Amino acid sequence: MKLDFIKQIMSEFDQSNVTKMKVEIDDLKIELEKESEKVEYVKPLEKENKMVAEVNTKEPTGTPVKSPIVGVFYGANSPESDPYVTVGKTVKKGLWSHKLFLFGLLALFSYEIAEISINSFFINYVVDDGWMNARDAAVVLSFGGLGLFMCGRFAGSWIMQRIRAERVLLYCALGTVAATFLIVCNLGKISLVALFLVYVFEAIMFPTIFAISLKGLGNKTKRASSFLMMSPVGGAIGPVLMGYVADNSNMSLSFIIPFVSFCVVLFYSWYADVEGN
Repeated sequence: MKLDFIKQIMSEFDQSNVTKMKVEIDDLKIELEKESEKVEYVKPLEKENKMVAEVNTKEPTGTPVKSPIVGVFYGANSPESDPYVTVGKTVKKGLWSHKLFLFGLLALFSYEIAEISINSFFINYVVDDGWMNARDAAVVLSFGGLGLFMCGRFAGSWIMQRIRAERVLLYCALGTVAATFLIVCNLGKISLVALFLVYVFEAIMFPTIFAISLKGLGNKTKRASSFLMMSPVGGAIGPVLMGYVADNSNMSLSFIIPFVSFCVVLFYSWYADVEGN
């Protein structure tokens, strides 16, 4: 009977909030005591931080996905490849920071404006000035002007084996600027001779400007070449401008368009010559 009574007291004591109890009945004396539960007060902000910390310490669940996403950085083409950049390595400039290339792109564009414009209006010029009829002018352009162009290309290649390409380009640019200026001045036969001399002087310009513009580009050469090959679009702009000037003045004055374009080439050739020294 006493054993059941003791068990009952212990059970009720354990379930209660009482931490200490003493019972004395007749010759039965019982003392019970248990540790009190401490209640921790957490401030609202600390409680929030504590909850965040508990969340962050939880192990991630699910299957990790390794794929290119925003914020992922790749230091090499593949895990087996060497890194793009290492500590102490000198980082080279980008394509558009190469002044020789940028200026060369403009010079090549200007050259195309001049060359295509002159070819387009050669017949108009010689016919309007009474030098020959349209049929003879077409023959002279094909075998005379373009023949001189071919001779100028071969001669320029031979000369550049002995003189730096930048210097040869500079001399040829001076020749085209002088020749087109004489045409603009409308000096009769002198202007006609100057027109044919333009074909000689301009012959080496495209390949020479192209090659000089690619100097020092390294692995950017292919990309730079693709931009340079788009420069012939200038040939679609030059004749329009030259035709507009001719319609509002005369054919001689319309050669101001090639003259300005060759001036750009002259400035580029001078810059390239200075850089090459």
